[in-house]
Parts: sequence; structure tokens; C-alpha cells
Amino acid sequence: MSKRLMFKAATVSVSLAVTALIGSAPARAGEGSYHCGVLVYGAIEDKYLSLNAQNGQLGCPTTTEADAAGGGRQQWFKGGSVFWHSRTGAHVVWGAILSKWVQYGREGGYGYPLTDELTTPDRVGRYNHFERGGSIYWTPATGAHTVYGAIRSQWAAKGWERGCLRYPIADEADTPGGGGRYQQFQGGSMYWTPNGGAHSTC
Repeated sequence: MSKRLMFKAATVSVSLAVTALIGSAPARAGEGSYHCGVLVYGAIEDKYLSLNAQNGQLGCPTTTEADAAGGGRQQWFKGGSVFWHSRTGAHVVWGAILSKWVQYGREGGYGYPLTDELTTPDRVGRYNHFERGGSIYWTPATGAHTVYGAIRSQWAAKGWERGCLRYPIADEADTPGGGGRYQQFQGGSMYWTPNGGAHSTC
């Protein structure tokens, strides 16, 4: 083999090796790492790694990181999503709570998550808090439901899910006669009007 052909073959080998390395190894310093062939980086990667990366509940990424409403960032995984904003940091939303959050407009509705999905103090349910004064609570018996505004504030004052109302069994809705809002819980209902505020039946 001529020197020219030997040099060309060596160049091709090095190029292939570099390409393979870029596709499977961590990206350049400060730019994250590849997981299941997809780049995850920054605060979203920090959250992902804290949840055991692809070996955890999130599993492999299904998208690259992308813009979200209002200057935030998002990345989706087989088992859920991680949303980040400079106001809130990076938090995971998944499962039935994620589906309910999507139903109400995601970050354009309730805003960005303030917490990861957490276990309730009574160990029965799960919840996320969101930045615009709303929460989504889930239990196996009730499913996932939103609680927000004055009704949420009064529910919190009465002890959250450990109070007499317990967990929500429906989302907030207009009262049948109009002019107010109400929400049903396992232990009763909460009613709100502009003049009377929020009051419970328990």
C-alpha cells in the first residue's frame, strides 16, 4: 500500500472513531451527556441524574431539550417530563398528574411546577404544587384532580388532605345556579362566591 493510501485509511479510521465517541460518550464539558442516544444537559440533566437517569422512572429521553412557554425549557422522557424555568428550577411531572396538568394547559395554565411529584404526609396520595397557586393531587381511589385559588387556600387552612374534607374527588366547577364555584372532596364540598368567599360543608 502506498503512503498516500495508508494516510487516507488512517484518517478515515480516526474520523469513524471520533464520530462513534461523540454519539455515545458525554458531550463537551458543561454540555451534558448522551442518554439512550439523546443529549440531556444543564439543570434538566441534574434532575434526571438525581432520579437514576434511564434506570429510573423517567426512563430514556424521547425528545431533546426544547423551549417552553415564557422562557422555560422542557424535555420529555418515556416516563414523564422535566420542566425548568429560572423562577422555579427543574422539576419532574409524570403519570396521572402530568395528564391533568396537560389538560389545563401545562405551564401556560397553572404555570411551572414548584415541586417534583411528592408523597403526601399521610402516605396515601401524590401531589405537585404549581407556581400560579394551584396543585394537583392524586390517589388510587380518587384519581388526579386540581385544587386552586380560594378553595385551595381554605382547604389548606383546614389541614389539606388530613382535614375533614380529605382528598378532592372532582375538579373545581361552576355552581349549578351560577355565580359561584364549588369542589367535591371525599369528606364534603367547598363552595365559593365573590361575596362570601370559600366555605366547606364539614
